[in-house]
Amino acid sequence: MHALRAALDIRKDRIKVIFAGSSETTLREMFARASEPFYNWAALEPFPLLDRDLVAFTIKLLNSMARNRLTLEQGMHAFEELHRTPELFKRFIERSMLYQVQGDEAALAHTRASVFSDENFLRQWTEMNPADQAVVTLLARLAELTGKRATKNTAAHALRRLQTQHIATRFALGDYRIEDEAFAEWVRRHQAESAKLKRARE
Repeated sequence: MHALRAALDIRKDRIKVIFAGSSETTLREMFARASEPFYNWAALEPFPLLDRDLVAFTIKLLNSMARNRLTLEQGMHAFEELHRTPELFKRFIERSMLYQVQGDEAALAHTRASVFSDENFLRQWTEMNPADQAVVTLLARLAELTGKRATKNTAAHALRRLQTQHIATRFALGDYRIEDEAFAEWVRRHQAESAKLKRARE
């Protein structure tokens, strides 16, 4: 990374660089930590989220190749159901293309089942210690659990661990979010099911 920065510094009048990645925490650390080679080298600018234009473009491309076409409304419905996440929407499109005769609802159901499943997330959940599980639960169900607090040190240590593991991202002081929205959805459902079982036992 030191060599890359040196090479870019020499050529900065000819090469313009955009850094992007799947972990916002790592990108922020690259430019915010004094010990990192790219410390204060670039400004952090949030890109606008992909939206209706992405769906329209993708549906148009799909329809140019598929026999069974999808409407923009069907595409937007799937996009919303998959939490407006481009990666998950891409999976829906791939499933729609490969299994056209089954229809868009079947493709959406398959995508949801493959993404928001116990098989995908149970191992990740069980490997967390109880403090990390509590913090992830709070992040996933913030609105429902307002007022339930851990101690300051417990929350701070858990948040640091979750950022290191790329499970949570810090956007600003006191502003955190689970990086993988699919995992956040699984946590919400997991906790709701656990609460239901607990009430049934009582």
